[in-house]
Amino acid sequence: MKSKYHKSGNLYYIKLKTNLGIFYKIGFTTYNNINERFNYNGSSDYKLIQDIFIFQYYDNAYMKEQKLHQKYNDKRAFKKYSKESYLPLMNNGQSELYYDDVLLLDKNFSYKEKLLTKFNVYLTIFKNDPLRILLILGLFIGLFPFSLIFLLIAYIVDAPEDNILKVLWSKIIKK
Repeated sequence: MKSKYHKSGNLYYIKLKTNLGIFYKIGFTTYNNINERFNYNGSSDYKLIQDIFIFQYYDNAYMKEQKLHQKYNDKRAFKKYSKESYLPLMNNGQSELYYDDVLLLDKNFSYKEKLLTKFNVYLTIFKNDPLRILLILGLFIGLFPFSLIFLLIAYIVDAPEDNILKVLWSKIIKK
């Protein structure tokens, strides 16, 4: 007898471009293609698909998907049972979204885009749930110096080669 985790189907990994920015999604489906999957219940979420990195049939696809979500649980964009109507993919896999290219398959991944998406999400949450964002803001202020250093490093790492900050950074590292 097969366990509930031993379901055959397709494992997929896609990049979505939403009104809030770029997200990555790991998922499982029994549909034959990704457009069918994201047209579920008449949804137009298929229009958000920017890239399909993986769409592969496996006898144990559901188990593989669950293991990937466990492995990258701390990188989820939203909590496990997220169902916020103002965030992307409500009732269509919202809790399976990531800001990062967790499987490292997108050669065009950008930390700046990731930060912009996070900013847009926090702004949207604030508009819809101000108390939650005030708690996040309190943490940000408490960790402000570290946040500035992180933002500077993210900018330098993703900046063009001729960027003066990147040149300075490389000189600091070499010393």
